[in-house]
Amino acid sequence: MPPLTATDAAAAPASISVSIFSGTKRRYKMMVRSTAHSPGSHKAQVSKLRQIMVLAEERPAQAHKLLLRVEEMHRELSRETRVKSLFAAMVDVARVQRSTRRRLNATELRALIAK
Repeated sequence: MPPLTATDAAAAPASISVSIFSGTKRRYKMMVRSTAHSPGSHKAQVSKLRQIMVLAEERPAQAHKLLLRVEEMHRELSRETRVKSLFAAMVDVARVQRSTRRRLNATELRALIAK
C-alpha cells in the first residue's frame, strides 16, 4: 500500500480526525482517529446488534425472511418518505418481533421503518 499524503487527508470524511506528521526522511505518516464514537457508543452499537442476533437464535426460520422484508420495505419507503437508517430499522423490528409471538404485519413494519 502506498504511503498516505496530504491529499488523502483532505479527502477524508468530516467525521474523521486526521493528523499528519513528517518523519525524518520526509515521508508522511497519517494517523486517523475516529471521533464519531465514544466507548459508550460502541457498547450501544453492540447491544443493538445483539438484538438482531438474539432474534435469529430464537426464530431461525423467521428472522432471515423478516430482515429481508425490512430491507425491501426500507428501499421502497425511502423513495416516498423519510426513513431511519436500515440498521436502526432492523434493530427496532427485531426488538418488537422478539416481544410478540405473532408475525409483524406490513403496517407495523412501515411504522417501525419510517422516521
